[in-house]
Amino acid sequence: MLRNVSQVVLRQARVLQPVLRPTWGSLALLSTAHVSQPLPTPEEVNKLSEQEVRDLIARAKISSCHTTEASELRALGQVALVKLKSELPTDGAKPQSLNYGLEHPFTVAFMHGMKNSTSNNHGQALVDFNRALDIAEKDGGRQCIEAAGVRNEIARIHAKTGKADMAVKLAADSVGIFERYAGTDSRMYAEAAYDLACYKALNRKPWEALELMRKCRPLFLKHLGADHPKTKQIGAAMEMMATRVGK
Repeated sequence: MLRNVSQVVLRQARVLQPVLRPTWGSLALLSTAHVSQPLPTPEEVNKLSEQEVRDLIARAKISSCHTTEASELRALGQVALVKLKSELPTDGAKPQSLNYGLEHPFTVAFMHGMKNSTSNNHGQALVDFNRALDIAEKDGGRQCIEAAGVRNEIARIHAKTGKADMAVKLAADSVGIFERYAGTDSRMYAEAAYDLACYKALNRKPWEALELMRKCRPLFLKHLGADHPKTKQIGAAMEMMATRVGK
């Protein structure tokens, strides 16, 4: 019944002007002011790519605070969300690696982002990383290793610019993908998990940070050795977190 109603209503609906401007990724396309775009029918939603479906969900969320056409937009978001959930890999599915070459546009954009991030040119770094993220997600989907790596670097920038909550969210997504790809005994997982622990500490969650660091330290010892700077760093960080939580 909901499907029949939405077919009639959505054909006539128009997207409201967003009240917030997305800062990165293909969602930035939704921020164009004074543009009215027709909403697709539920049948047309089924033909969209994963990223296009995510964009539609974002449009529904952005505009849902308005009374005009709010019900139509919520219905659109629900249709898109069902499609997205049905197409996402299961938790047990192993993510893929795209193995881009050095001259590939993804690699070029990613390396430019790394250079700008190291130079604290955060705005341009985000532009570069978002370009790389769009390429990776288009080629391999949100769960591919390359997309997870880019999100991890974007999280690092958010942490450095005082947005610890955003850093935690992005890093947690990346850690989950690295875990399924390489396992919890891998260096890839350990380094990403330690980054997440640091962001949790910045986000005033020292106990969660300490617990995660305790899992990472044996992996650092195994893969890097006791004398490696990162191994020494995690030891000092654990002492600091223990002091904060009183243990």
